[in-house]
Amino acid sequence: MTFEICKPYWASKLRFYDYNYDEEDEEDEQGEYRVPHGSWDFDDKNNTLTMNIEVPGLKKENISLKATEKTLILDTKENSNPKYHRIFKFGYSIDQKDIKAKLEDGILSLKVKKIIPEGQQPVDISIE
Repeated sequence: MTFEICKPYWASKLRFYDYNYDEEDEEDEQGEYRVPHGSWDFDDKNNTLTMNIEVPGLKKENISLKATEKTLILDTKENSNPKYHRIFKFGYSIDQKDIKAKLEDGILSLKVKKIIPEGQQPVDISIE
């Protein structure tokens, strides 16, 4: 029995800088992108996600961050090198106006707050 390894849906457009890709893959019209790696930690008490994303070689003026209700998009501007692109999709709504970003030593730190709809917030229950 043989198994065929499937590439992720983005493999033909985006490339990890440590990802072994086929040379025959199509390149994006704008050039080759790198997908930044990172780590994240969710703080249940404050409903905040802290993301630390590696973007070595970039200055803050070359980074573009955009947010929608459930998506955070990291891109680099046209003239920057290296080029990065990553879309973070969340299973919940995020507070687009309360995202904090800081770039230090090639690490982009983001704090993203989760929006808990009214009626789904925890309620204290008294025990008799």
